[in-house]
Amino acid sequence: MKMKFATLVGVVSAVLLAGCAGKPTLYYTLADSTAPTAAPTIAAIDKPVYFEMAPLALPERLARPQMVVRKPGGDSTQVFVLEQHRWASSFESELRDALASGLTAQLGAIDV
Repeated sequence: MKMKFATLVGVVSAVLLAGCAGKPTLYYTLADSTAPTAAPTIAAIDKPVYFEMAPLALPERLARPQMVVRKPGGDSTQVFVLEQHRWASSFESELRDALASGLTAQLGAIDV
């Protein structure tokens, strides 16, 4: 009888602990993982274009590690903070790097 009770307590404890485990945190980036196609190479440009992407300033509601999404429906002012969905680095850095790599790919420019 004691053995069955101890086994039951062990199983219930394991189930309760498994239920308390949180969802894993997922990380996202805006970086393009595909190689640019048909972008001009530096050697093909007579005079390369240089640019410097300055740091970006974002509203405080977006300058956070968690993702912030607007409620579906278009005209809603309600937003949700997705606690388990985070940016790989600060959103300002992610956005700046994505813009810089887009300019580099589209114009064949060099980000200094």
